Amino acid sequence: MRGLGDPESGLSYPELLRRGDDAAANALRGLLGAVTCVLLYTVLVPLVSFGLSAVGWLASGAPGEFAAYYAAGRAMEFPWGMVSAHLGLATLIVVGLGCVVADNHLRPRWLCSVQPGFRWRYA
Repeated sequence: MRGLGDPESGLSYPELLRRGDDAAANALRGLLGAVTCVLLYTVLVPLVSFGLSAVGWLASGAPGEFAAYYAAGRAMEFPWGMVSAHLGLATLIVVGLGCVVADNHLRPRWLCSVQPGFRWRYA
């Protein structure tokens, strides 16, 4: 197993995140990765969004009942609801980067582009 670093040279971009030539092991890792990502999506995103909504509720002086505040936030009736929803979804970026590090033993910069790192010029 190689350490955290760059992939071997001479690989095309679709081959960067594969480890070895064992197709069955790569398929199993891909399936387990997909299941893990779906579980993290269904658990982590609502948890972060709920927590940020609670912080917003407390920061605004706890107006009314939290359940009504949270429901209004999920309906995007005020800016803090949109912020908490988007930051909840942004946690998936961290999950993706963590998966590249944990499973593929590559630096996270290889997840962004065919060249290492984020290409700001195209953003």
